Amino acid sequence: MVSGDAAGVSRSHELSTSVDSQFQALFEAAPDGILIVDDSGRIALVNEQAEQIFGYARLELHGQLIELLVPERFHTDHVGYRNNYIEHPRTRPMGCICSIC
Repeated sequence: MVSGDAAGVSRSHELSTSVDSQFQALFEAAPDGILIVDDSGRIALVNEQAEQIFGYARLELHGQLIELLVPERFHTDHVGYRNNYIEHPRTRPMGCICSIC
């Protein structure tokens, strides 16, 4: 029975690794820049297109507040929008509330 449990754990780990690899490949192959931000507003993942768009290497962005990439005059409002989204997440296109350009 123990060896069966070990085989199940091993298979589960293989599937998890496969899903992680598939996610990473899809994330990197996306034609759009993608940033994934944690609940505190810090950048957790950056794909290659985002590096090209923003002119930063992913290691420079990792751990930085997302507001680094928002024009300074919008920082305060953006923090409020971000916090509201974290409290009430929903699917929506970026920039639908206001223009930040």
